[in-house]
Amino acid sequence: MSSQKNDDGRLTNSALLLFAKDPQRFFRTSEVRCAQFYGTKVEKPIRNYQVFSGSLFEMIDKAVGFVMSRIDARVGTRDHSVDAPVDYELPESAVAEAIANAVAHRDYSSNASVQVMLFRDRVEVWNPGRLPDGFTVQKLREIHSSEPTNPVIAHPLFLAGYIEHLGTGTTDMISACEHYGLRTPEFCQAEDFRTIIYRKGNGTGANEKVTELGEKVTELGEKSNRVRLTAKQRKVLEFCDEVPRTAQEILEMVGVKYQTRTVLQYTTKLVLMGLLRPTTTTPNDPNRKYITAHGKDVSKERTQRLNTPYVE
Repeated sequence: MSSQKNDDGRLTNSALLLFAKDPQRFFRTSEVRCAQFYGTKVEKPIRNYQVFSGSLFEMIDKAVGFVMSRIDARVGTRDHSVDAPVDYELPESAVAEAIANAVAHRDYSSNASVQVMLFRDRVEVWNPGRLPDGFTVQKLREIHSSEPTNPVIAHPLFLAGYIEHLGTGTTDMISACEHYGLRTPEFCQAEDFRTIIYRKGNGTGANEKVTELGEKVTELGEKSNRVRLTAKQRKVLEFCDEVPRTAQEILEMVGVKYQTRTVLQYTTKLVLMGLLRPTTTTPNDPNRKYITAHGKDVSKERTQRLNTPYVE
C-alpha cells in the first residue's frame, strides 16, 4: 500500500480503505465475513452469517462485536454489592488483536476476504496473506520486531489503539488467553494465515440461562474475578434511572462515538450485569431503549397525564 496521498495530492488506496465511506466500491473483497457454526466444523446449517463493510476501523469493531455478543458471558451474584462481577468467556483484547492484525496485514490484492469463524470450541481468524520474509509462526510466540505488511495502514490503526507497534501483539494475545486459563492460541501459515483462539470448556457451560439479548449467561460464585463499574457506566445508570434512553442517547451523554465496542461497554455489559434492561425484546429494533433494572418508565406516566382530560 502506498502513503495516504501521492505526489499529485490525490488519495491513495490506503486512505480509501481507512477513511472512505464505502471502500468496498473500490476494494470489493476488503470486507470481513463472520460466521457462527453450531459445532466444531464448517458445515451447514450456519447459525449466523454476516458480512461487514465500511472503513477498516468500522469492520474491526463490527467483527469484534460479532464474536463477543455470541460467546458466554459470566455474571456473578450481587449479594454484597450492585457491582455484579461479569466477564466474557474470551479476553476481548485477544479477539480484537487477532481481527485487527488480519485486517492490517492481509494482502489487499487477493480476491479473498478476512474471515472470522466462531465454532463451539474455538474462534478462527483467516487472513489472505503471508508472514514477512524471515518470520515463522514460532517467532510470533516470542518478542519480535514489528514488520507490518501494510505499514501505512498499520500506523493509523496503531495510533487509534487497534494494534501494537512493537511486535508484542501476538505475545500479548497469548498472555491474555493463558490468564483466562485457556489453551495457548495457535498461528498457522498455509495458503492463508490463521489465528486460532480456543474457547473454555468447548463453548459450553453449566447453569446457563439466556438474556433478552439472546446471549448465554452463566452464574458464578463469589470467588470469580470481579469487574467494577467505571465512572461512565455509573453515569449511564443515573441517566437511565427513570427515563428509558436509546443507545445513541447513552453514548452521546458519555461522550463516545457510536461503535460496536462502545455499545457493548455501555449497554450490553450493563444488561448482562442485570443493571439495565431493554424496553423491547428485539435486538435490532432501532427504537430499542434501556432503563435501569429497578426503574420504571415514567415517560409513559407523563404521556398518560398529558392525554388525561383536564378537570378543574
